[in-house]
Amino acid sequence: MTTHSKTNKICPVCGSSDKVYRSRARNKFEKFINRIKILSMYRCHNCNWRGIRFRKIRLEIKLTKILRFIILIFITYLLILYVLNEFFKISYFK
Repeated sequence: MTTHSKTNKICPVCGSSDKVYRSRARNKFEKFINRIKILSMYRCHNCNWRGIRFRKIRLEIKLTKILRFIILIFITYLLILYVLNEFFKISYFK
């Protein structure tokens, strides 16, 4: 799950850091940029600058997903060792 929050980017025109917010898409190119999920349109409310910036994205990864991934990698490793040993007569454990 990803959550988006107010950006803490600095405006390249006026240098304001507290008035830069995401802006809605106004044409097809900007809608395409917003669909990428990494880039987004931003606006400075002090000087009216509009431009493309990276979104601030925080990923929430659960421990159970990490453990499942580690177990899956371990099982895959054991399966590869078994196949190498049985079908190709390559043994890493003697």
